[in-house]
Amino acid sequence: MERRCTGCGLTKPIDEFYRQYKGKEKRQSKCRTCVSEYAKKYTQWRMLEPITGTKVCPKCGIEKDRATEYAPGRHGYCRACAIQWKIKWAKENPDKRKKWRKAEHYRDRYGLEMADHDALMAMQEGRCALCKKDPHRLVVDHDHKTGVVRGLLCDPCNQFVGHLENKMGLLDAALAYIEGSEDLPGASRQVPPVGSEPTRGLESA
Repeated sequence: MERRCTGCGLTKPIDEFYRQYKGKEKRQSKCRTCVSEYAKKYTQWRMLEPITGTKVCPKCGIEKDRATEYAPGRHGYCRACAIQWKIKWAKENPDKRKKWRKAEHYRDRYGLEMADHDALMAMQEGRCALCKKDPHRLVVDHDHKTGVVRGLLCDPCNQFVGHLENKMGLLDAALAYIEGSEDLPGASRQVPPVGSEPTRGLESA
């Protein structure tokens, strides 16, 4: 299924559009690339906009300097009131806070919405994409060069894939080492079995 982006005008697969809760197709009208570019430009504009004057905080009712007492952007409360509100909300809503932080991490780190993460989880039936086991938790695996998300892995498999990705040239050497290849230095030596006393003149593993 495809749709036309109202930003760049290109027709792209439906997966290239972020999900939303309204509309017929439950997708945003602009593609992921256009949304990202707009967010970057908007953030730069808000950060570069000169902040002058004062503003009355609707929470504490005190008039404060906008440049020093308010965070950059469109924030209603002053810094002190905003911090107090966040602390209070976090204590009253621990489950929502945990879910929100998790969704924020996926979005900022991998560009992945919770709906996309849940779809991956359902497709893998809650199992690791590599070892197919059902672990305590699954983490997001992505290409370190392109940033493309590949799937969900358990912690051991994620670390294993990360080492292989960073040192692809060692894969064949590791396999040869495990199989006891004669081409490796010292591969022909013999060591006593685990639990037995080492023979004099031979190194123990």
